Amino acid sequence: MNHHNINAIVYYLIVFIRYVLPITLVFIGIGRWSYAKSINNPEKQIMGVSFALKSILFLYIVTFVPIFIIYGLAMISKGGVHSGDFSMISFVEVFTLIEILAVGILPAYGFIQGYIYHYQWLITEGKKTTSLPRRNLFIRLGIISPIAIVVFMEFLKKMFAY
Repeated sequence: MNHHNINAIVYYLIVFIRYVLPITLVFIGIGRWSYAKSINNPEKQIMGVSFALKSILFLYIVTFVPIFIIYGLAMISKGGVHSGDFSMISFVEVFTLIEILAVGILPAYGFIQGYIYHYQWLITEGKKTTSLPRRNLFIRLGIISPIAIVVFMEFLKKMFAY
């Protein structure tokens, strides 16, 4: 095999892992959940939702971890790791790295925590209406917290930019 064939294989493998696999997993989880809902099986519903949420987390990881790693490596190579001189790395770059991590992890974490709390409440109490505000609180926090962190990091970037 020549290198063009190897490059094509690696390209299609990356496309499959990056785009096809996570979306397929989300649809499988939603399908499992809807099937369990149609036969009225709460345990299977929980398993379907947890599978879908784990696949959404996998989608976030596949999306943001490479960006985080590439930005971190670019930041380190700019600083001259081999010479031990990290003086070129500024606070602005570190805050940008934290922003990327916050936007990548916190929304999925908030959604997952909201649904975990919702289904724990359903299992222990069996009431649907009282757990809904609590679940929505976690979902709102999952949406609002990255925005707040990005705004705070932008403030720190402006403060430490020199």
